[in-house]
Amino acid sequence: MSSINSGGKAKKSVPISPSQNLLPTSTELERFNKINPTFAERVVTMAEKQAEHRQYIERQDALRHDQALKLSGRDSLLGLLFGMLIVVLALGLAAYMISQHQLTGGVFTIFGVIATIATAFVIGHRAKK
Repeated sequence: MSSINSGGKAKKSVPISPSQNLLPTSTELERFNKINPTFAERVVTMAEKQAEHRQYIERQDALRHDQALKLSGRDSLLGLLFGMLIVVLALGLAAYMISQHQLTGGVFTIFGVIATIATAFVIGHRAKK
């Protein structure tokens, strides 16, 4: 039961049944209006504002999720491009070293690039699991 004080008058009690709904039933709203003629309208307005706010929050979450997906795709593409650039530069350096008769440095550079690519592949594959 809920008691509502209407100014200096005696308290009136209105039984409220627990509900999972956002709004009280129509019979409860009618009883509330007997206590205060604007009460039912205020309850409905409050429920409408709450629904609008919840929808706004859900839209904001969806926008943030979409933006995060776009940024993630961009970051993946940039990572691949920069990785490819580094590999091409390293292999170019190895070729230059071999052409300058620095075979040991050139061969180790080639194997270093291959080991780095293999390590990145294994780590990336494990991260997806």
